[in-house]
Amino acid sequence: MTTAVWTTTAEIILQYTGLWSTTFFTIVALMVVTYKVVCGMFFSSDDFVPIKRQSLNLGDMTKEELRAYNGSDSEKPFLMAIKGKIYTVSTSKMFYGPGGSYAMFVRRDAS
Repeated sequence: MTTAVWTTTAEIILQYTGLWSTTFFTIVALMVVTYKVVCGMFFSSDDFVPIKRQSLNLGDMTKEELRAYNGSDSEKPFLMAIKGKIYTVSTSKMFYGPGGSYAMFVRRDAS
């Protein structure tokens, strides 16, 4: 039965692709290896660490109190507000930290 399945599969591959089954599977294997190598160049296993959400209960804050959460104190998170709701953006220091492209939104209501 295994031989019949292999023969049928080889015939189907030859009919649809024009390639012998060994050539077809070699190309598929090379494509998988190339994909893994390219993905390994851009992503590391550390990139897929789950984000630990920090529960903040800050209640109502004034604009002056919000300005203290700019990341200058390592104990305090980066905070920003949008339409009165306060969000922590500490996990995106590259964007919201000093010199980041969105640093102007930290410590204030961005809306």
